[in-house]
Amino acid sequence: MVDKAIDPTKPPLYKERSLRDRGSYTEITYDELCELDSSDEFFDIYRKVELKYDGIWGRLEVHDGEWTIYSRTGKVKDSGTCASHLDYTIIGEFIHGKHRLHKKGMFYGYDCLKYEDMYMHEYTFNYRRRYLRGAIEDLQTKEEFEYWVRISQLWDSYSWKDLWKQHVEGPAGWEGLVFKSYAKYDDKHANIRLKRECEIDYVCIGFDMADPESKYAGQVGAVRGSLTDKPCDVKCGGLSEEARKLYTEYGHEYIGKVFTAKGNGWFPSGSVRHPKFQKWRDDKSIVDCTYNQLPVNIRRGGFVGSSEEWGLK
Repeated sequence: MVDKAIDPTKPPLYKERSLRDRGSYTEITYDELCELDSSDEFFDIYRKVELKYDGIWGRLEVHDGEWTIYSRTGKVKDSGTCASHLDYTIIGEFIHGKHRLHKKGMFYGYDCLKYEDMYMHEYTFNYRRRYLRGAIEDLQTKEEFEYWVRISQLWDSYSWKDLWKQHVEGPAGWEGLVFKSYAKYDDKHANIRLKRECEIDYVCIGFDMADPESKYAGQVGAVRGSLTDKPCDVKCGGLSEEARKLYTEYGHEYIGKVFTAKGNGWFPSGSVRHPKFQKWRDDKSIVDCTYNQLPVNIRRGGFVGSSEEWGLK
């Protein structure tokens, strides 16, 4: 548990705030960060860094004898019962599906929006982190949470290159890094994301329709791609409104053509993480769309060990 008088200069905040806030993230590229690496200014602001888990954004609410994990769209992903006195809202990564590095069902908390009757939005990250640690330590004493709720690990931001080389570019293939400032939760510059990017060429095998409950209902939502020597079905989003309309009406004309997709890492299946359509490639043939585009270690099965083996519990 955390002493609520942890910050004597700031009284506890009882004003109700939205618990659905996702926080703000700014993207940065590897080359851009390398240019800043020689300056202390960036690292004076963004003092901590954590590995980016390849799960889904999750909001764990524990209240009134029940716990629920919500997705960013408000859908319930998991739920259960617990000790009635607990009252926390924790933001983290929920490993919703099968994952080669993390067990399905794990929840890695990285921020705290509500601690008992206090809304934490106006607290700076270093204080929210202390409450987060207190909340998770408390949850882990309860049988309902003991084995699947963890706190994300932090490092000093100056070590980012070593983290990137070992854990992102290495065989574990983490999705990237997230740099943390000591700002308030909803500060638009609170977090900087550095994602691993990769490109791959696929043959278009069709199109996937948009979610019928979205504003794009009735239109194409993704371009489907496959490799020629290892069949797969990769749904690549990121389409503009003009592209959606074009492929909805004339999609049949694009089947069999080659396109480039971009993602945030590789899967042994031939897919990439969070695939997004980039452009059509009239300069390439379907013979270029082979499994050999993937790194050798991924084609051989990639990393199949546990997070404990990497020292990341």
